[in-house]
Amino acid sequence: MAEVPEVNMPRIMLLGVGGAGLNILGRARALWPEGLRLAAIDTDAQHLSCCGVPETRLIGETVTRAFSTGSSPDLGRRAAQSDASGIRAMIGDLDLLFVIAGLGGGTASGALPQIIRWARADNIMTMTFAVMPFEFEPEAARRHAEQALQELRAASNVVVPVRNDLLAEENDERTIQESLALADRWILPGVAALARIFCEDGVINLDFGAVGAMLQGGEGQAVFACTEVDREAASGAVEQLFRHPLLGGDESIGRARGGLIGLTAGNDFRLTELRSMVSEWSARLPEPAVRNWGVSLNEGMSARLGLVTLLMLAPEEEEEAGEERQDGGEGERRGRRPVQIEMDIDASPRGPFAKLEPTLFRGQNLDEPTYLRRNIRISR
Repeated sequence: MAEVPEVNMPRIMLLGVGGAGLNILGRARALWPEGLRLAAIDTDAQHLSCCGVPETRLIGETVTRAFSTGSSPDLGRRAAQSDASGIRAMIGDLDLLFVIAGLGGGTASGALPQIIRWARADNIMTMTFAVMPFEFEPEAARRHAEQALQELRAASNVVVPVRNDLLAEENDERTIQESLALADRWILPGVAALARIFCEDGVINLDFGAVGAMLQGGEGQAVFACTEVDREAASGAVEQLFRHPLLGGDESIGRARGGLIGLTAGNDFRLTELRSMVSEWSARLPEPAVRNWGVSLNEGMSARLGLVTLLMLAPEEEEEAGEERQDGGEGERRGRRPVQIEMDIDASPRGPFAKLEPTLFRGQNLDEPTYLRRNIRISR
C-alpha cells in the first residue's frame, strides 16, 4: 500500500519592523499560534533586546551604530540594504509573511518597503498591517508615512492601513493606554485567527492556494476587521463585523474584488450556524467578488465566537473607469472623460521680429505657436 505523503502546512511568520512594530509584536505573543514564528527587525539594539521576541535581527549597525534612525527613512533604507543577505535568509523559507509596523518614523518607513520587495522576489505572500500617524503628529512624519504606504501598496500582496485617528473617533475619553490596547484588539486577534485557520489541523482550513490567487493583482489595497462576541449574540456577529471602523463602510465594501472570512468557535459550533454566517457575509460582497472562508475550532471558545474578514479592493481609478455613459445616441459605451478647462493664453507680440515678414507655408504662419495655429486647448 502506497504511503500517504506528509501534508505540508504553510510556513508563516509574524514580523515586527521598527519601534512601533516591536511594541505591538511584544503584545502579540500570547495570541500567536504555537509553532509559528515570531520575529523582529530594528536598527535599535536596546529596543530589540527588550521586545521579548525569540527571533530578532539588528540591521544597519554600520549605518546607525545600533541606535535608531532618528526618523530618517533614508537611514532606514540604507540599514536594510546593508544587511540584505541576512534579512533574506531570515524570511527566505516562508510561504506567508505577516508584517506589523508603524509608519512615519525612519526604520519602518525606509526599510519595510525594501523588505517586502525582497519577500515578493522570493515568491513569499505578504500581508502588511501599517499603523498610520495621528493628524496632530509632525507633517514630516505624516508625509513619510504616506510615501511608505504607496511603496508598500506597489510591493505587497496586501496592505491594510490602520489609521490612529480612528482610535480617537471611537471614544475621546479613552486614556492613551486604553487606545493602544484597542488598536491591538483591532489587529492581533484577527491576524492570529487567519494564521490558525491556514495551519491548524482538525478545522475547515482556508485554501492557501485559492487565497494566494485572490491576493494577486490590484494595488495591494485591502481592508480588514475582526470581532469577538458572546455565543448568545452570534446572530448579530456578521453585522457587527461589517460595522467595524477599519472596514470603511459601504464605500469600501462595494469595491471588494475578493474577500475571505475566518471563524473561530467552540467544538459545539453547529453547521447551521456556520451556513447562516457565511451566507450573510457572502451576500454583502458585490458580484463577481471571489469568496473564501475557513473555520477553526477551539475548546476554549465554547461561549465565544470570533470573526475576521479581509477584503481586497479594486483600485479607485478602475472603479471610475467602469462608470459608463451613453455617447451621441450611437449606443457606444465609453469611459467617463475628464472635463478640460481652457487657459486664458493670448498670442504674445512678436517683439523684435515684428517688422520681419512672417514665415508662411500652405497658408499658415509658422511663426505662431502650434497650439494657436491649430486651436489646441491647454488644460490647467
